[in-house]
Amino acid sequence: MKRIFFAILALLAFSSPSAFAQSSISSDFDSGAGSSGYLRLGLGAGLTNASAPSVDDTGYWGFGMDAAAGVTFAERVRWDVLMVGYSRFDALGTLEGIPVSFTGSRLDLQTAVWIGDFSRTRRLHPYIGASIGSARYSEFDDVYWGFAWGAGAGFEYQVTSHLAIGPRYMFRQALLEYTVGPNTHGFNLNTHELTVSIVWNGD
Repeated sequence: MKRIFFAILALLAFSSPSAFAQSSISSDFDSGAGSSGYLRLGLGAGLTNASAPSVDDTGYWGFGMDAAAGVTFAERVRWDVLMVGYSRFDALGTLEGIPVSFTGSRLDLQTAVWIGDFSRTRRLHPYIGASIGSARYSEFDDVYWGFAWGAGAGFEYQVTSHLAIGPRYMFRQALLEYTVGPNTHGFNLNTHELTVSIVWNGD
């Protein structure tokens, strides 16, 4: 009886690693709880509008994209060490009282922190996060720089142990100023962005 008991224990001991791997989604998804680097690219569309006491701007849709390089910690925290966002749109405005069409563009340089489930042993990764940094906005020949912040949420589907893809919504606001004569006026540039993110995870 003892021989049978020890034989069963030995069988379980030698077979448990492979049995455990088969019980997970896939052995290819095992990632551990350490830190790992990643690259992300997001492509989609953005709605940008200016907000100020004397401005009534409904906003304009245009092309939007963002890219980031960062580190994932303990499968729960993701830090975009550098996140670059860009949006471009065609709009209507006035120049010296004359209606004109123009192209506006916005460039964001930010850092962001995302909280969620980034374990590659599971397929779906919901997350939320926020960002801070600076933004550059240009229209006509004018260029404005200012403080910027953002917040967003999304989820990813783990395709392989290295590749994930999923939708993301992000709101970005830039606090900008422009000068007319001796007066300086402030305005907020708001961008609502919908993108599909592609994430490449390192080992």
